Amino acid sequence: MFAASVYLLIALFFNYIFIVNESDRKIFGKYEEAWERNPNKKRDLLISVFVIVAPYLFFASLALFFPRNR
Repeated sequence: MFAASVYLLIALFFNYIFIVNESDRKIFGKYEEAWERNPNKKRDLLISVFVIVAPYLFFASLALFFPRNR
């Protein structure tokens, strides 16, 4: 019952912020305008992909360089 009430309160809170106040459209509009004005779109896309993939590459390199002893 407690977990359901916490989930419901969080859902209502985010519903108010993003749906009622339309904050998500404001945030999206701000970044969409910046994206459209940016001439380096491909570079920024590659940087964002690298930032997403970097932790996985780090953990894979740890597994390769420091294998577990069995």
